[in-house]
Amino acid sequence: MIRRTFLKTLVASAGASLIDSGMKAANTLPKTEPAVQVQPKKVVIGGAGITGLCCGYELMRAGIDVTILEAAGRYSGHVFTGSDGLSDGLYADFGADHITKPGYERLFAYAEQFNIPVVPYPNAEGSWLPYNNDDLRMIGGKFYTNKMLADLQTLTGLGFNRREAQFLSNNPWYELQDLYLQSYVDKIKDPYQPFGSGLADLDQMSAAEIYKREGASQAAIDYLGGRHTSALYSIWRMAAMKSRGIPPSEGEIFRLKGGNEQLPIAFASRLGARVKLAHPITAIQQSDKGVVVSYREYGYDEDRTLNADFFVNCISLTVFRNIPVTPPLSASKQYVVNNLTYTSHPFYVCRVEETARALGLLWLCPLFPASCAFKSAMTRRVLPPHGPRRADFPQRVLQDTVRPYLPRRT
Repeated sequence: MIRRTFLKTLVASAGASLIDSGMKAANTLPKTEPAVQVQPKKVVIGGAGITGLCCGYELMRAGIDVTILEAAGRYSGHVFTGSDGLSDGLYADFGADHITKPGYERLFAYAEQFNIPVVPYPNAEGSWLPYNNDDLRMIGGKFYTNKMLADLQTLTGLGFNRREAQFLSNNPWYELQDLYLQSYVDKIKDPYQPFGSGLADLDQMSAAEIYKREGASQAAIDYLGGRHTSALYSIWRMAAMKSRGIPPSEGEIFRLKGGNEQLPIAFASRLGARVKLAHPITAIQQSDKGVVVSYREYGYDEDRTLNADFFVNCISLTVFRNIPVTPPLSASKQYVVNNLTYTSHPFYVCRVEETARALGLLWLCPLFPASCAFKSAMTRRVLPPHGPRRADFPQRVLQDTVRPYLPRRT
């Protein structure tokens, strides 16, 4: 019997024994008045991003006394829908760009609960559209159709080895990672325990190194990347997606009507005054009796404190590591706090019209440096991979033709 099953059985049997003995005792004891209701637990949450807001909302629903402290003057964190500089109800998501199905079941449930419409978003950042031979991809200054990119001769000419070319002639490009990592993914039986699968040494290698070790061509390594990503992380991520039923393409892609910030707004409106903006946390003191959180209230110079039973950290670790915690966290926890990082990058998805002709432009996650994707039936103009410069389009054209394709609030 595995340990978890044993523990579950032990707890269940102990619980049954307690219930049985309790019932017998109840029949022999005199009737008493109901006990006074226990004071609800108090929880302080650090950070009013979508994680902190969701956590606070669920704790509030459970009857917990909750306070959320946010250093910034706005809530929702990286989920940010902006309209500054736009007009006529136009908006753009500058933070979290899209949601996928499968993968975001809880978010879809919240959207339904709060009556937030969900709309398809097939051209989202980095998404792969269904193959259409009218689509063109530019690699090394030359355009290729999807049919050409499934041709063995074309693929070997691009530098892929025979094994890779054979694979890509029968599978989408986004599945190329499977060719080199699937055998490792199969070794992870529990995605919540990536270090318990005999692969811990791969955390000292980059994904690019393992591709090379497995015989990947330089063309495949350039496409897959991973020079600064742990090989174990890449393998674990694939295992986690597999366990959740998420395909390599990440499935169908959606966004929230009115902007993805609609969900944080819904949480915050229900939490009300429990969310304290411009209240940065300055120190955390923990003990066996609870936690004392020091913070700077907006408009005041001196620190104030909140006593709570628990503190839940929903602050990005790159920020949290600057908050003193006493006694210190364990060495393993502090290592994670000190070393976990994240990256961000700009991505552009737009459509532009000129006076008498349509120009369709879509930036995808680059196949190779300086690659773009276009609709071949339309007039094309090659733009740099990080978006148009002012010289590429007259300012009037950018103002008058990009704007109609931005989402509108209704």
